[in-house]
Amino acid sequence: LLPAIGGYSVDMGMIFAEQGDLSIQGSVPLTVDLKQDMQTWMAGAYDVTIGGTGIPLALLTFVDEGLRQAGGLLEIEGTIGGTSETLQPDLSLRMDKGTVVSQSLGLRITDAALDAKLTDTHAILHRFEATTSSSRASGPVEGESSFIAHGGAILDGWTPQKIHGRIELKNGTLVSATPELRLRLDGNLEVEGDLDLLVVTGDLDLAQGRVVLDAASFLEVAPLSLDPRLQVERGVVRTLQVDRSDQDVDLRMLDVDVAVDLGRNLELDLSMPFLDDYGSFGRLVGRLDLDARLGGEMNVGVSEGDVSLVGELDIHDGLLGVLRSRFDLESSTITFVGGDYSEPALNIAAKMDTGADVVELKVSGTPSYPDISFTSETLADENEILLTLITGRAPSDLDTTQAQGATSALAGLVLNSLLGGAGSFSIEPDGSIRAGIPVSPDLYATTLAHPTPEAGENAFTVIIDWSLAPRLVASTGLGDQRQSADLYWEHRF
Repeated sequence: LLPAIGGYSVDMGMIFAEQGDLSIQGSVPLTVDLKQDMQTWMAGAYDVTIGGTGIPLALLTFVDEGLRQAGGLLEIEGTIGGTSETLQPDLSLRMDKGTVVSQSLGLRITDAALDAKLTDTHAILHRFEATTSSSRASGPVEGESSFIAHGGAILDGWTPQKIHGRIELKNGTLVSATPELRLRLDGNLEVEGDLDLLVVTGDLDLAQGRVVLDAASFLEVAPLSLDPRLQVERGVVRTLQVDRSDQDVDLRMLDVDVAVDLGRNLELDLSMPFLDDYGSFGRLVGRLDLDARLGGEMNVGVSEGDVSLVGELDIHDGLLGVLRSRFDLESSTITFVGGDYSEPALNIAAKMDTGADVVELKVSGTPSYPDISFTSETLADENEILLTLITGRAPSDLDTTQAQGATSALAGLVLNSLLGGAGSFSIEPDGSIRAGIPVSPDLYATTLAHPTPEAGENAFTVIIDWSLAPRLVASTGLGDQRQSADLYWEHRF
């Protein structure tokens, strides 16, 4: 940086550790005069040239912690003229063979290529294309897909006024590859508008999809606040206020109307809770597990910050699990009517045929608050239906030991009410039954019954936990096949 007529002469080079460099050369209008207003110091014109092999994309990992393993160079070439008030850049941005991993999407983006132009009046994206694959894939990459984007914007004082763009998804572009959401899409999206409101429209086809949902996560839980009658006095504590206003995408600037054809390509893995309101079944069964293949058409929309899904999806095939029982799905639908997209209307029918009996199941309501009913023409008693759910077999097919273990579950209903909340009773997803009761402040007894044990496993086990000292617990298990004894240090948090 050397003094020159009307400012300073700049000759600067930046060399990055791994690869890439950036050069800035030319003249900068800067005249320091302490007697004048600082705004007058930058009077005059810029004449700057920018070049070099490029800036490493690895710098992105410092901007966004969700990005990693970035590689490649972003080449910036061109000139900057004009004045401080009206800069006139004429820059070209190019990239080839760029790579990055997005942890939030579970994607590995490779072969990223960019060709863009920036002036004081226009920002033009001639082409941006890349290949996507799962970041969790090991070995040779399979199922690669690609997308292409192009568009532009008119700038007014560096603010985009008219934005237009097009995104083309090809070869089943993988847009999400997380354990909860995996989507491959084909089709086109169009973007028009400005920063106040971007309108997104398009038609997409689902090539492959899998959604994993636990409806219990949508339920409201009791607050952890203290009873208002309690008063707590604390010392003076300095609290650090964290501004999270820039962490969420402002959906209010989006107006989305996109049609999606699912074909028959969406797999749904949904767990739905039973609640106490559903009587004895609700207290014992705990949840339903739905694994199904869906198809149909739906519309994805965003308006005034609210996301909505509209459409009726058909369930073509799949299974619904309750304890050890598996029901075959029949003609069923899941309907999205806008509003809360996590709470579609359910109309599910399923049937289990044990050979001797047929149990029918119907689910209506929503995933968080399902209305579930079991019926059978051959099993008129509710306890017999529950016995079938626990074992996955007809009551007439159970031997004496299995019937005795399963019947213990029914007796647990009475036990649970007699305990008045002092003990616990539950049935695990594998059909095993666990009942426990405190014998004394230091002694807790648990009975574990497995209606259909594997060879060598206990059908019945009594477990005694004895608190010998604070955090020191001795546990003894006595079963009809195996016995056990443990001593462990307990830490609760």
